Amino acid sequence: MARVESAAASTFLDPQGGEDEESYVGLLVRVSLLLLSKDFSFEIQHYGNKIHQHLLEFRREELISTSLNLIVEMVVSASSSSDGSIHSSSSCDLRMDCDESELEVQRLMAIDISDDNMVDGGPEGVHPHVLAYGPQLKGCLLLAEHNILCQAFIAISFSRNSAHHNIEHSSTNIFILKLLNMIWTQPEWEDSFLHTGRGLSCLLSDHYFLNSVCWVIKSCEDALKEIIGEEITVRQQSYDTYFASLLRLILPLLLQFLRCIHNLWKDQIACNLSEELESAKMLMIGEEGFEQNETGELLEEIRERGYKVIGLCMSLEGAFVGLLDKSSFCVAFEDLETMEFRHLSKLIDAVFLPLVRNCPIELWKEWMLDLLRPLLRHCESVLYAAWFSLMHNGRAKVPYYFVKLTESAEDVEELERSQLLDFTRVVCHLFGNLSSPESNSGIFHGCFEDASDSRITAFKDLESVSSSSLIGYLLVHDCFGRLRMSLFGYWADDEASRNAVPFCLALVWLAGVTKDQRLKLFVLDELLPSLIQRLDDQLPCAIRRLFCKLNPDISVSVNEDLIVLCRESYDYLSSNVHAECQNIEGGDKGIGNAADNFMCWLAQQKIDLRARAHLAVPNEFNKQKTEWNWEFEDEFRRYLPIYIDMLKEVDAILGSSKVDYSDWEFLEKLNPEFRSKLAINSIEHHHFITISKMRRRKYYSMTQVRNHKEMAVFLRQIITLKPYIKGSDRFSSVINRLENIETPFSRFYSYDVERSVRVLLDSVLYFWEPQFHPLIREEHKEFLLWIIEQLTMGKEFDDFQPLTPDPRDFPTHLKPYAIQYILMKLKTSEYATAEVQLRLHQEYDDYLASGENLFGVDVDSCAVTQKFSNLDHGLKELSLKVPTIFLWVFVFGQFIP
Repeated sequence: MARVESAAASTFLDPQGGEDEESYVGLLVRVSLLLLSKDFSFEIQHYGNKIHQHLLEFRREELISTSLNLIVEMVVSASSSSDGSIHSSSSCDLRMDCDESELEVQRLMAIDISDDNMVDGGPEGVHPHVLAYGPQLKGCLLLAEHNILCQAFIAISFSRNSAHHNIEHSSTNIFILKLLNMIWTQPEWEDSFLHTGRGLSCLLSDHYFLNSVCWVIKSCEDALKEIIGEEITVRQQSYDTYFASLLRLILPLLLQFLRCIHNLWKDQIACNLSEELESAKMLMIGEEGFEQNETGELLEEIRERGYKVIGLCMSLEGAFVGLLDKSSFCVAFEDLETMEFRHLSKLIDAVFLPLVRNCPIELWKEWMLDLLRPLLRHCESVLYAAWFSLMHNGRAKVPYYFVKLTESAEDVEELERSQLLDFTRVVCHLFGNLSSPESNSGIFHGCFEDASDSRITAFKDLESVSSSSLIGYLLVHDCFGRLRMSLFGYWADDEASRNAVPFCLALVWLAGVTKDQRLKLFVLDELLPSLIQRLDDQLPCAIRRLFCKLNPDISVSVNEDLIVLCRESYDYLSSNVHAECQNIEGGDKGIGNAADNFMCWLAQQKIDLRARAHLAVPNEFNKQKTEWNWEFEDEFRRYLPIYIDMLKEVDAILGSSKVDYSDWEFLEKLNPEFRSKLAINSIEHHHFITISKMRRRKYYSMTQVRNHKEMAVFLRQIITLKPYIKGSDRFSSVINRLENIETPFSRFYSYDVERSVRVLLDSVLYFWEPQFHPLIREEHKEFLLWIIEQLTMGKEFDDFQPLTPDPRDFPTHLKPYAIQYILMKLKTSEYATAEVQLRLHQEYDDYLASGENLFGVDVDSCAVTQKFSNLDHGLKELSLKVPTIFLWVFVFGQFIP
């Protein structure tokens, strides 16, 4: 393997040093002088002339300020004489260079340069265009200089193998790359081209620019392939040092340009792109397949070559320490969600596969967590959406862009399936590399052995396994998101399945040697069911139908691999060390052979699934437009107990709590056994997302209860406030009085104060004061407080209810089954509920007849004992036939001395 030398790039720079402090124009002059060296061919010297003429034409003022104008003019003068170093260049050649520079800037600015545009009175030696078009011209000047420098770099790079190539060539290229980096950091460059869709359209529509960048990347790619393919000799060590310096300068440029290409698909940029750039992003269906316009082809070539250069750099020894900058990579690849499947496939194949193969263990934390984790999580999300849609809706719904399509819709669907399959194969190839022995040394040596011959007697912690296993490390840091079979295409494609089997075997083995509940749930709820459905050729299920559609010719070898995986899953999870998983055992218990036990169990599982698949459609679905799906029904039945446990857990934690916990706080309050059972390890876990919805619903349902408690506290304080508040007082005057006196009421919200005052005036004093004078209120203080307590507690009993199932908590495809389940439970409980209501109604009538009732016609405010809190609202209204005022008089009369 070629090694990245740690020598600084200054080895090949000017011996005088000081280039870091040198201005952009000063360095541009230096490069132009280097290009005019006698060691270069006439073609390369020609670029030195172009830079000189460009400087004199457009940057004379900056040359004067840096005292470099005399040097440039002397060189131009010498070049024009017969004694000059470029003796073949005539004054005509130089005039041509000047014209070319003028035309290049004119082309970039797209303006008509004529005498009418000249600005008089400017400083001597300053080109009038600089004054007339300052901001626009500065960006165009940088772009023109960028194009010239790239062309010079290409010419030098492709002359590297010539007999005249020497140290001067290398140092000049280093200076050129330094200049290019300076251009990309100039404020005028960023403002003109990088921040808006209009600017990117201007930059990426320039074919001179695209071609020059493409050739620079190609020269770097060719050199990398050459150095990696050769044996390193003593003579080549110096070349490696130069090349390492070159890569340190070219990689930031490459990542910047790739970021520009990625930004074309971002919404805030895409909305302002030119028609040419919009067309370049799309594919057209032509006579010879899929085609792109010229700009699109250049962008795709630059993207592919750029990814390859990054991947080749990762294969250099020491690259992750002395060459690659992780933060720059994270910025360049931060918008994975905007990429199409074809782009993600190229990125994984060219960049992430070399990352997995070559990243040292000690750098996993730095590179895997920040780069690989976002990719894996994104792949899990988009693959689930695409495969689920393909299996159950017939369309993959792959994010893709087209300009022109054939009239046949079948062609569109075929293209979507093709893109999804290609992307799934690339992802599975990545998983295959994740499970390689090189990345999991000493961990999975027993993974492919027969489970019955290699029982694990001691459990390991997943954290300890992660130190020598990349898969274990990624699992510990939750890099996969939710492990679902959509990651592997539900075994529908043979090629993807072959690559996925080793990875799944590794997960099964880890489930066997660790107590990680996530892995066991994955094997029990995802892996085994999907394998059984895929292997049963008589089962009418989505996985089997899709497999038959995509694979007309069944591959026996892939089936054998899947059976091995299924057997391993069965053996590890039914072993004696996993007593909690004994429920998966099946078949003839008397058979001692483990293989026979597995085959009996597998046969029984197939029989059970076929029986469920052929169940009659429930009557509820026959009456609706919703189509019944036995697989969704089965999924719902398996999920329901988990869902009910989540409801109970939320009820147990919140109770009558006044605290609205944050997600992180609520995660910590979950019962440890409950968390372990569902493997909830973060607020991003899919079960916790549902729990969070329940938490918010529960908290909001308790708001009224909490408000009535606050009201009770407030009313207890103002009921004896002196002078007494009277029922004849105006509402506004009471509020003003409370606002203007020093009381503890300031801790209450104004809305709570207003509601409490209305209750006091309308529901308490309205009935009290016609019978009793306010001045004797103190004698009946305890009774009044009891009335207030009853008013508030009655509402609490009505509202404080346990959480009930809500169809909105369920995934979209399970909502119809949740609705039918809830309706069925309500219907079956109607008879029992009716009996309870009849009994409560009779007891309530007896209660009212006893004279203990103290309420008015406002049934919602009625204070009842807890015994009648569940009585139906309508039945209460039916019973309250006696005018409330007389009830108050009757009861209060019992307390008159």
